[in-house]
Amino acid sequence: MKKFAIALGLISLSTLFSLAAAEYILRQIYKFPQPQFLTIDPIVGHRLRPNVEGYFTGEGLGFVQINKHGFRDEEYSLERSDKKRIAVLGDSMTEADQVDLEQTFHGLLEAEFESRLEVLNFGVRGYSTGQEFLTYRHFVRQFSPDIVVLAFYPGNDIKDNNKELSGGYPRPYFSFSHGGLELDDSFRTSPKHVRPRFVYQVYYFLTDHSIIFSLLDQLRYRTGLNEAAQHHRVAREHLQVGSDLIYAPTANKHLEAWLLTERLILELADEVKKDGAEFILFVLDSMPDQLTTTNDKYYVEERLGELCNNNALLCSFMASTAIDYYLSTGKALHGFNGSNVGHWNQEGHRVAHAVLRETLIENELIP
Repeated sequence: MKKFAIALGLISLSTLFSLAAAEYILRQIYKFPQPQFLTIDPIVGHRLRPNVEGYFTGEGLGFVQINKHGFRDEEYSLERSDKKRIAVLGDSMTEADQVDLEQTFHGLLEAEFESRLEVLNFGVRGYSTGQEFLTYRHFVRQFSPDIVVLAFYPGNDIKDNNKELSGGYPRPYFSFSHGGLELDDSFRTSPKHVRPRFVYQVYYFLTDHSIIFSLLDQLRYRTGLNEAAQHHRVAREHLQVGSDLIYAPTANKHLEAWLLTERLILELADEVKKDGAEFILFVLDSMPDQLTTTNDKYYVEERLGELCNNNALLCSFMASTAIDYYLSTGKALHGFNGSNVGHWNQEGHRVAHAVLRETLIENELIP
């Protein structure tokens, strides 16, 4: 037994030494370990983890700092200052981890009108319009914004509002019921939401403090071994079918994803207006690979433009400006390191800032 205990101790010490050496070497190679930014949430499905910071290394290299409220921005108070306050809702295009905060379209807007504006970023990666609607209802309205901007990304927002087209990703969905919208919160019974909390606490501790576990976690996602990657793979299988239905001029006018999306936009706009704030639907551009398909790249704008005209909504459209800019300058708005596919780079955020800025000025919403 004594020899066994000595052997076991030597093996344990050797293992610990090897892990420590590997951790040290990897930290010299990967100088920007990426922490785990997301956590589960019973209201919106998933949120950003409060008070977490680090570099986003999946695309670009932005420094990401999550405030105490669980959003990627500087700390801000519920109490208002004398500045006008703009809240921006959106998905990963708005969270914009690929660039530093001051390079984002909302960061540029706040910096330009620093003495007159507060621009609060409530964008969270992977969000659907339904999740953004719930985010406003449960988290944003307490900040009493004067203006609420819904940054709508045509590349996947319509699809993500439909449970089938999104591959059943565990998030809240809405459906039509008795002339209104009914919330489907069955995601709460999914495996990732019923796991004991201590499992996540251990998981976060390991990925936050060890680059070995952080890299293994990223490898799990990239090889499709974790739940998120599996759902995204199913969603990609539905994407082409969904794109043909959603983005083509011959799209089925009764497609549930479209009708749900339009209703969610109207419901959100109605709640914002009842709270005494202005609502802006800011329709972003899509990635170049979607713009060059046989589908009409302006169909989404035309349909949403009709929605806005029929319901007296203020809309801002980016696609034509983005396409003209790309064709005239040759500068890609999406992608990094020679790629023109992916999230906005700094150029893309500058164009988005210019379009939103013009909308605010033309409608006399900037003091």
